[in-house]
Amino acid sequence: MTLSQVAEVVEEETQMDEIVKLLLQHMGDQHPRVRYAALHAMGQTATDCTPYVQEAWSQEVLTALEKAMDDPIPRVASHACAAFVNYAEDVEQEALIPHVKTLMEKLYRKLQMDQPRQIREQAITAIAVIAGVSESHFVSYYSHIMPLLKQTVQQASSKEERTLRGKA
Repeated sequence: MTLSQVAEVVEEETQMDEIVKLLLQHMGDQHPRVRYAALHAMGQTATDCTPYVQEAWSQEVLTALEKAMDDPIPRVASHACAAFVNYAEDVEQEALIPHVKTLMEKLYRKLQMDQPRQIREQAITAIAVIAGVSESHFVSYYSHIMPLLKQTVQQASSKEERTLRGKA
């Protein structure tokens, strides 16, 4: 988490590159708290250091975030989706397009009703970002995603699920 605070004030690209390399390395750490912290820092760094991080590191970061979405710890997987949202909001369409198919497959699975609410909420937001960035390239996924979103709206009826229902 300290790295994300340092990244806020770093102006030299070589130093930023070192921070991103460290974050990428720790996103694959064996301990879930380290992975969670690295994902948090990556999301914050993407926000604070845009557009450099997106322009210089798009393939490496998007690939690492794709992998992190499969984390066996729900809290970490959810945070991977959140970090993706922060990162991908400012990524170029050309950089995202090669990842859309894999990302949509992963996020589609995360929308299933047996997934924890926090994961489904973050997955919906990530899908919205993909739709916004990929624009017309998203059309082929629309017919697969909409039934799940409609189902979510219909079935998410508890007070705790208001945010989930609203995002859907």
